[in-house]
Amino acid sequence: MSQTSPDAGNYVAQAIPFIGIPWKAHGRTMRGVDCYGLVCLFTESVTGVRLPDFDYDADTVRAREVVASHIIFAGKFREVQDYKPLDIALLNYFGCASHVGVYLGNNMLLHSSSRTGTIISALTDIEGLRTMKDRIEGWYRWQSE
Repeated sequence: MSQTSPDAGNYVAQAIPFIGIPWKAHGRTMRGVDCYGLVCLFTESVTGVRLPDFDYDADTVRAREVVASHIIFAGKFREVQDYKPLDIALLNYFGCASHVGVYLGNNMLLHSSSRTGTIISALTDIEGLRTMKDRIEGWYRWQSE
């Protein structure tokens, strides 16, 4: 699996202005983001690509499952094994695929949660009793038209 890239340091540097953005349900601006909102905002900032969006209520576990299913199926996301910077990690929280982040390279993941707001975590960081890497259910890549 690919874990580093010549541009990886650049993506970490580009992520720094996003650190500390507070979590906000369906937030899509620098004033507040949810996990998928952060993926959309960061991807557009770095690549100019606007990812598909959708409406949902993020206050329930079921809604988080809806978020995950939309990320995988609503757009043109393709599951990949050879993940690289700017790929999306789908993570298991609450017993289901319910969280996403953007891979920055060098084992670093940019993500946002209601508990922490936006942070960069190492894939080796412990979340609960598992590492971030152990929580990953799949890697997805945007397929542009």
